[in-house]
Amino acid sequence: MHSAIVAVVIPEPDLNGTSQKWMAFLADLDGLKKSQTDQLHRQVGVRKIADSVWEVNFQQNPAAFSWLVSCAVRHKLHYGILQLDGPPQWFPGGFDPKVP
Repeated sequence: MHSAIVAVVIPEPDLNGTSQKWMAFLADLDGLKKSQTDQLHRQVGVRKIADSVWEVNFQQNPAAFSWLVSCAVRHKLHYGILQLDGPPQWFPGGFDPKVP
């Protein structure tokens, strides 16, 4: 497997309009409770595609995948994994999701 797309379901908001469960997940994921140097989506081989969707390249950062999944499990959030056998192919040709 080359990489994977991981989608985590954002829980329904609490009475205050946000989900404390989701905020705790994000804090744990980005290492804010510890003195981790980089947020997950800023690490090599990890791209945050949407608020709850990440692309993880196993060739560059295999530990990021296990960290993402273990955080989802620890906070009892539903998640799905789409395995990619090769590098993502963006269409039309020349498209780069890093460039707006």
